[in-house]
Amino acid sequence: MTPDSLKWLIDYAIAAYESELRNTEKIKDRISFVLSIAITPFSGVLVYLAVNFKGKLLFSISNTLFFWAPWIIAAITLCISIGFLAYALLRGFFYARVPLPSEILPYFEQHPEPDKALEEGQDYLLKEYTESVKHNFQQNQKRYRLLLWSQRGAFLTLVFIIFCLPWWLHNAIQHTPEPQSIRIVSRIETTKEKSMSESNTQSSGAIPTSQTQVKPQAQQKTRTQEPSSATPSTTVLQARPPFPKRVMVLDSVDRSDTIT
Repeated sequence: MTPDSLKWLIDYAIAAYESELRNTEKIKDRISFVLSIAITPFSGVLVYLAVNFKGKLLFSISNTLFFWAPWIIAAITLCISIGFLAYALLRGFFYARVPLPSEILPYFEQHPEPDKALEEGQDYLLKEYTESVKHNFQQNQKRYRLLLWSQRGAFLTLVFIIFCLPWWLHNAIQHTPEPQSIRIVSRIETTKEKSMSESNTQSSGAIPTSQTQVKPQAQQKTRTQEPSSATPSTTVLQARPPFPKRVMVLDSVDRSDTIT
């Protein structure tokens, strides 16, 4: 193999390796999209339809045929869709990682023939890239299939929700609210208001007492304020807690294993 062809193959393998890593991120984005657009809203709609169903006979033949049967099928397909989506998201999928430069450097330092080290190292690196691309492609295809089945289940859920909506709306329109009975627990008692003359006499009699109470209170305030003015104010500054520092975390999304 010529050096030019070897270089071209390595560049192509690197591009394919990076493409599979981008596909992995696209799968995660699509999973979150299906979860926010289909799974969560459909779950809320099914719960709302079941709780607010206004049929007179809850499990009559017509209600069972036109509402509860499509509703149960929609709930089953939604659970299947959630299962596929959770398996694609939460199951541990291992992705291959090519050797780092720090791992390749000892190979060149310890090679007995430095002239052949570069050529042999490129051959080994090409094989590692090829095996990594193959393994990551298979993992992404598994997750793609799971995501596809989840999308199909969500679509069937929407179809059966549409089937049970007309009968739900029919019962909601025909439903008449029952009259509510109101019972008076106790009688309302009325009190006779005092005359203006009585209120004036009471207010005039209360003024002197309030004036006499103002003076002792003022004297007490001056007495309590004197010691505080005499003693110097000592304020102790409390030490502030340290502001949290940044920490370095390891992103363990893609794990490296030895692939045989």
